[in-house]
Amino acid sequence: MRFDALRRLLEKLQRSGKKTLDVEELSGDFTDSELAFGRLVLPLVEDLDAMKKLLEDLSRRARAMQTVLDRLPVAALVLDAEGSLLAMNRAAKDHFGGAAITSAVLRAARRALQGTEESAATVDDPRRKGGTLRLVSADVAEEKAEGPSEKPSVVFVVSNDSPPPVDEADLVARFDLTKVEASVVALVAHGLANKEVGEALGVSVETVRSHLASAFRKTGARNRAGLAALAYGARFGQGPISGAFPSLDE
Repeated sequence: MRFDALRRLLEKLQRSGKKTLDVEELSGDFTDSELAFGRLVLPLVEDLDAMKKLLEDLSRRARAMQTVLDRLPVAALVLDAEGSLLAMNRAAKDHFGGAAITSAVLRAARRALQGTEESAATVDDPRRKGGTLRLVSADVAEEKAEGPSEKPSVVFVVSNDSPPPVDEADLVARFDLTKVEASVVALVAHGLANKEVGEALGVSVETVRSHLASAFRKTGARNRAGLAALAYGARFGQGPISGAFPSLDE
């Protein structure tokens, strides 16, 4: 078969918009095998158009997600369901000096997604001698799907030496948190466990848990990862901050 002829056949079919082949009309231009190929491929033309639209929609959503991530004040990594790096925001690229991370950071990010709610994975900072990073799981989804999730996951990269600031006053205004509750949320967003939060604030672990319970109730977050996302304004479609960023479902 002549591949150039096949290309011309498909182009002619797409331009004509026909759903069936007129063999008499085309027989002089194409061989029998080429016409047979056309009959086989023609039913897929509409599916190809639908696939093109789907890919365009996915591309638009990916651009929207990247725009949202780039607006965050914290470095963020996006991992797929298998734990491979899909994307990173501008803050992460600035921190790591490009669109790549070390295998140690990637392993820590995976541990953060699989670890307990009261611990964050810690790794040496490859860009700062003697510095360390906390990898904090961030629940950015509006609803939690049942069963194993195939959706990408977001992990924040927080420097222990200079964690990105959390606007505690904004948390108080948005969610009616007390100042202490906002401080607890900010420290959780930095990856601190309850004991560490208590030590930082000079209160007991039980008091920290009480403040967390109140923060969960007021914000609607289901877990610490949800609070971490709220602290940096990354909770898509969640409660009082709905509309703060472009919805990926629009």
